[in-house]
Amino acid sequence: MLEKRRKLSWDVIRLTRDGLLLQQIAIGRIPVSDELPYTKKKLAQEMNSQEAAELIGDNIRSNPNLTHREIIENSPATVGGYPGFKLHYSYETEDQLKIEGLFYGTLVGPWLYYILYEAPAQHYFNKDLQVFETTRASFQIGGQISR
Repeated sequence: MLEKRRKLSWDVIRLTRDGLLLQQIAIGRIPVSDELPYTKKKLAQEMNSQEAAELIGDNIRSNPNLTHREIIENSPATVGGYPGFKLHYSYETEDQLKIEGLFYGTLVGPWLYYILYEAPAQHYFNKDLQVFETTRASFQIGGQISR
């Protein structure tokens, strides 16, 4: 079920308290050279944060396994000390479960680094939002990476 909601083969760490289908924090990176799974578009190192946010938002809206896809907010954000973006979105699963998500991303070198939070909107999203915000605030991109 989770594989239908998102590609699972990128470099990623997943955290959950009650199970991946109930809530998850994912921290990972996507090579800009990879096609996004639902739009087949690619990110580019020279993109600004808003352009990258639009491509990620389009990919979320293009997932055929989800219904009632909506981008609630698309705004600038600092991610791991770099300029980036925040997408707040929602969708429904095949079982009509409404999911809310936050996707923070930034382009650094040949990667889109991200930290994501998803949970059912009705109970779990607000319940664990503060845990995600604490995790997000501590997220850093290591190494000597130049822009």
